[in-house]
Amino acid sequence: RKVANAILRFCDGAGTEHDNTLEFEVSREDLASLAGTAKETLIRTLSDFKSEGYIEIDGSKIKVMDIKKLQSMPQ
Repeated sequence: RKVANAILRFCDGAGTEHDNTLEFEVSREDLASLAGTAKETLIRTLSDFKSEGYIEIDGSKIKVMDIKKLQSMPQ
């Protein structure tokens, strides 16, 4: 949930909208720091989100494909 919240915060502040998706660029270190988690944990979680279709990743760019799923993650 911490990683989802960090992604949502970036969407609010730095995200740009393209075709009903939100995209932003951030380093793994910065995102892990914002989420309050280890970089390795962040990378595993991003991989899980990607496999679920919530996000797409291209280098340091993260594209949020399903913001509602991230918002509705259980605590």
